[in-house]
Amino acid sequence: MTISNELNLLFEMTLQYQASMAAVTSPEGKIGQYLGSGDGEAIGETVRGRVRWDLYEVVGETHCQTNFAGIIETDGGGQIHFEAKGFGVTPDPSKPHEWCMVSAVQFNTLDKQYEWLNTILGLWDGQFDMKSYRHDYRVYARS
Repeated sequence: MTISNELNLLFEMTLQYQASMAAVTSPEGKIGQYLGSGDGEAIGETVRGRVRWDLYEVVGETHCQTNFAGIIETDGGGQIHFEAKGFGVTPDPSKPHEWCMVSAVQFNTLDKQYEWLNTILGLWDGQFDMKSYRHDYRVYARS
């Protein structure tokens, strides 16, 4: 069995916390406590659309365990559900508002155009800024 070690960018994702937004997923089976929800966008060659998301966390002072869950509503009208489980850390004690975030992402969709996502795991890498409540991620998969 040969497994490629090359990671290819699936899409970039920008997420913004929205204080008045209701949860879009069930808390059942999630890690930690519900912290909030937001919206954003996914932009890539094969995946592009509007994102609605929830964040669950086991919160720590300089690190946390994270569980994002949400839906990408594609520009073509499809829906891609995702769940990302991972960790966040503040690598620079002088900048406690800047978090590095890494997660594994599982996708679930009934849309024929995107059903290939059901057979892969993604790698989510990026940062979160506690001052602006903005998340910026890149989502990769093996080729």
